Amino acid sequence: MTLEADILNWDGKSAPDIKAIYRAHSGGDGFVRALMSLSEKPNCQSAATWLLKHHIEKTRQAPPAVLVARLLKLTSDMPSWEARLHVLQMFDALTFTGAMVHDAFQFACDSTEDDNTFVRAWGYYGLAVIAAAHPHHRTEARKRLEYGMARETRASAKVRLRKAFALIGDDESTL
Repeated sequence: MTLEADILNWDGKSAPDIKAIYRAHSGGDGFVRALMSLSEKPNCQSAATWLLKHHIEKTRQAPPAVLVARLLKLTSDMPSWEARLHVLQMFDALTFTGAMVHDAFQFACDSTEDDNTFVRAWGYYGLAVIAAAHPHHRTEARKRLEYGMARETRASAKVRLRKAFALIGDDESTL
């Protein structure tokens, strides 16, 4: 079966099944490009972004800049909260340059207002990832992190916020 067919047949829940899809297709030429194309299809987004995140974790190789820019462009209209979460979880491994920095920062900012707690938490962390690599975003990121510490009540968000503060070299306990 094709990668797209396997993704469409996946139940959206089974971790062993999505990992089997990865094993079956990850060795092929153009795997990352195929995942990017499938990430553009709403019915494939969640699985394709998870597979891309998993691939980056396994290979420790980020996609080429052109594909990172393409992925960031998708985030402005990404209906799947899972897909948005997966993209944010890749931020540590991605390199943002030029206009991508603005797009990534804007996506992370928007994510801090998401209805989903995990997306919000990783949005805060995404701000810190960008601020750590691009210090001109540090002041704005810190303001948003401080706002998050005051606003968020869920432990999962608080933990991610503390990690975000640590990443930019701030001790949130002094706030």
